[in-house]
Amino acid sequence: MSIIVMQRLDPADRLSMTAPAGASLAEIVGLAAPGAPVEHVRVLVAGHVIERRHWHVVRPKPGAEVLVRLLPGDSGALRAVLTIVVAIAALTIGNLLAPGLGTLGASLISAAVLAGGTLLINALVPVRKEQAASGDASPTYSISGMQNSLNPDGAVPRLLGEMRWAPVYGAKPYTEASGNDRYIIALFCCGYGPLELPTSEMRIGTTPISQYDGVTVEVREGYASDSPVTIYPNQVSEDAISIQLLQSGVHTQVTAPDVDRASVDIAFAQGLYAVSKGSTTVKYSWGVDFQLRYRKVGGASWTTMTFNVSDNNSNPFLRTFYFSFPERGQYEVELMRTSINWDDFTADPNYAYSTRSDWVALRGYRPEYPLNFGKPLALVAVKIKATNQLNGTLDGFSVLGRSVLPDWDSASGTWIARATRNPASHFRHVLTGNAATYPVSTDEMEALEDWHEWCALKGLTYDRVHDVSGSMADVLADIAAAGRASPQDRGGRWGVVIDRIMDVVRGHISPRNSWGFSGRRPLARLPDGFRIKFRDETNDYEEAERVVPLPDFYGEPGVVEDLALPGITDPDLIYREARRRGYELKHRPDTYEVQMDWEHLANTRGDLVRLSHDVLDRTQVSARVRTVSGSTVTLDEIVTMEAGKAYACRFRAEDGASILRGVHTAPGETRAISLTGAGPAPAPGDLAMFGHAAEESLECIVKGVEIGDDLTAKLILIDHAPQIEAETDAETPPAWSGRVGAEAGVSLIAPAVPVIFEVLSGSIIGP
Repeated sequence: MSIIVMQRLDPADRLSMTAPAGASLAEIVGLAAPGAPVEHVRVLVAGHVIERRHWHVVRPKPGAEVLVRLLPGDSGALRAVLTIVVAIAALTIGNLLAPGLGTLGASLISAAVLAGGTLLINALVPVRKEQAASGDASPTYSISGMQNSLNPDGAVPRLLGEMRWAPVYGAKPYTEASGNDRYIIALFCCGYGPLELPTSEMRIGTTPISQYDGVTVEVREGYASDSPVTIYPNQVSEDAISIQLLQSGVHTQVTAPDVDRASVDIAFAQGLYAVSKGSTTVKYSWGVDFQLRYRKVGGASWTTMTFNVSDNNSNPFLRTFYFSFPERGQYEVELMRTSINWDDFTADPNYAYSTRSDWVALRGYRPEYPLNFGKPLALVAVKIKATNQLNGTLDGFSVLGRSVLPDWDSASGTWIARATRNPASHFRHVLTGNAATYPVSTDEMEALEDWHEWCALKGLTYDRVHDVSGSMADVLADIAAAGRASPQDRGGRWGVVIDRIMDVVRGHISPRNSWGFSGRRPLARLPDGFRIKFRDETNDYEEAERVVPLPDFYGEPGVVEDLALPGITDPDLIYREARRRGYELKHRPDTYEVQMDWEHLANTRGDLVRLSHDVLDRTQVSARVRTVSGSTVTLDEIVTMEAGKAYACRFRAEDGASILRGVHTAPGETRAISLTGAGPAPAPGDLAMFGHAAEESLECIVKGVEIGDDLTAKLILIDHAPQIEAETDAETPPAWSGRVGAEAGVSLIAPAVPVIFEVLSGSIIGP
């Protein structure tokens, strides 16, 4: 006969044993739970509860499965007696979803359903899953690394904190020739300013831009007083072309609309020169003539111009020719080569020629500034020589930026503009800054100075480029989560709820001022650890991944679950915050709900309250003070005390203050208790919470308030669990390198198979 003993509500903690055939339930209970009070034991056979008075006559058949469950007792360690209902519901869902998978498949589905939502259900600071919609991916990063891209009609980026990233193009890049060299001109939009954008930190790929020749950089940090960029002063539309120009061919292209001037690029891919057939080392200059005509689209008459290109150059080079139109519009441009095709001219017995020419680009220019945006933007304009340096266009340009925002300065007691990574400063800016669609005033915010100092004390930071469309609520939630907080909208005033140790009790909840108590605990099989993807600030903000084991797990994690910690880039902080989430799972497994009348108005989300209920601990008694005479307080409920145990009683005074007094132990039942020690005395009518010392009530945090009818509300509570913060602060993150995998070692690499190319025989003649 199989016996399952449930010491806790978590199925992972169950014990299995066997009992001899023919044993009664009373004998089985004595074997499974020796010494346990029978009133705290529940027995189920084949899913049916067997009443205690029948235990001595019920003898399960051989092969039957008996479940012995220990119910919460005096210790108060098991507070969530009703969570068994949640577990049964989840397992039922799993079995319905996968009827054909068998027991193992159903268990896996059930575990996935529960484990995935545990943090979201119980956390005061919820974890938001990253759910990027199709087509909503960040233009800043790609699978191949940092790469610039065009993002028309996309979100204007906003850097918060510090980050290296590839800014999007503010306008299409284009090329132009200067002498024999080709240059790329690009304008990058770094988003809303102001930002610190040091030129020394700008790179192309992994190479500092200062290592390149022929570089000119203009930086506009995003202040309202910034002057326009001069490297890219006008709107430019460039069309890439690849047409070989021959004497017999006339080629026509059309400019962009509404331009007032244009330019064409002619490339000489094999150089331009003549060489003597008698001496191929002697080169001579040679020239090619071209004719360019243009007219407005739909016009009848052409305007003609001619030009010549002469050089003595055997390397590829480019020439750019500019011309203006009499008025703005869209124009047809016709280009032809009027010189003969010297490369094919073989009649000359003395010289050979290299004169191949190709029309490679047509540009149209408008006199307007390339950007039309009503708010200051941080911009970087770059002109860089491409010849012998860049292959193609400039698309691997990155910057290291720092946001300059109002930041709380505790020394001066004011908010000053400076580079900051503090989540409180970012939260304030998102609500009030120039990137907000409907900015709020500082009068509509609660003081964030305290939170700022808290983040600085704990070393909490937020660094992220927001470059995709998203709601302000999501952005505020991500910023607040990095500072161990969650946004709080009090109806016209914005603030945050900080998840930290609190010592001021804001409310007292017992059956005397509430009803409908319930509790639940998700029966989730936790993973071995969390896997967090982040931008590693110790490795130039490259994408990295860290696996952090949960508390009480030792060894190499085998089963891990993804955890999103947006905005955190410090590997050590990643470790601590992931461990903190693990401590929340460990110390806050339960959620409690109570219904209250208008008294709930005294409590709001994030408040510390004291909860007393006999479901949590049967020794807890909720009462009111009837009379007070010296140190003797008479309650309107009977309390029971046992010899050798310490008791206490907490009172809620008329002004809401929490009064905790020790109680003299008088074994037996009584309504009159004698207070010990010094302290304030309660008054008749005060709410009283009686129980074991240090267990007369449970410290809880108000996680949520759901308003009902007739001034009622449901309060959702979780454990205060101050040990979460203490254990997190005591964490020492292991050394971080960011390397992936182990070194292979030279000895593990097999040598290549030798190949014999030649065999020589004979004697060796020495010197």
